Amino acid sequence: MGDSVTLRALRPEDRAARQRHGWHAEIERGYGSTTVTRAMGDDEVEQWYAHWELAADEPNRIHWVLDLEGEAVGAAFLHAINAEDRRARYAIGLYDPSFFGRGPWPAGDAPGSPA
Repeated sequence: MGDSVTLRALRPEDRAARQRHGWHAEIERGYGSTTVTRAMGDDEVEQWYAHWELAADEPNRIHWVLDLEGEAVGAAFLHAINAEDRRARYAIGLYDPSFFGRGPWPAGDAPGSPA
């Protein structure tokens, strides 16, 4: 089995992990941003943290930190929650492209992979 990812609540020490991962153009492009690959500044990490804290109060959104061996490596969200229809949208985002393609199965052995 590969590395195990845990969903958990945001912690103050996640600021340092998020800042360490910085900004990556490849990831930001997926969010519609034109941010270039670069370090994340102190003010930016504080804005990121404040955004997470505000999101905790949104009634139509639930969010978790993706934790890999004690480090925040991304986020998972339920958003656009519609209790009446019992549906929501789910999103996952990673902070660093070095985490892409990692899963619990060896390459090509994931369920649904071509033989």
